[in-house]
Amino acid sequence: LNPWNIDALSEIEQETGKRIFNILQLRLHPVIKKLKLDIENGQPDRIHDIDLTYITSRGKWYDISWKGNIQKSGGIATNLGLERARVRWFLSIDTNDLPQNIKEKGQKTYRSIQIDNHELEFSEGFTELHNLSYVGILNGSGFRIQEARKSIETVYVIRNATPTGLKGNYHPFC
Repeated sequence: LNPWNIDALSEIEQETGKRIFNILQLRLHPVIKKLKLDIENGQPDRIHDIDLTYITSRGKWYDISWKGNIQKSGGIATNLGLERARVRWFLSIDTNDLPQNIKEKGQKTYRSIQIDNHELEFSEGFTELHNLSYVGILNGSGFRIQEARKSIETVYVIRNATPTGLKGNYHPFC
């Protein structure tokens, strides 16, 4: 998943007259949809401070599936993106990274957006998001490839950046 792949897919759309869709299920999550609306309806020049914690425990299968192959999936960061924000990320598939209170509840995931010191926890509500994505595709209102361009460009930069370690303003889980 690289920026030039979008260009190639766009050419295929033009050549075939067919449309290509993305699965961007997080954009359908009620908490994320409300957050997006709140930001869009807020002050247009405001840049929000965000701590994004996204821990989804996966087994050994993950690393050997297409999802664990960066050439096929783009990596875990490809799944997430925010604009008009300074984001400190913590993304993990390791059960050991779950907060203790989440482990004690028996939860396998913890998804949280701390925005301007207000937490939006969105670990629940994922079971039907893929189905909603497919319904959108079938009725012609799914997410088109150009809607993923900015996210793919951002993640490409992240994947190719030189790690700096824990310097500056980093996520508290680090």
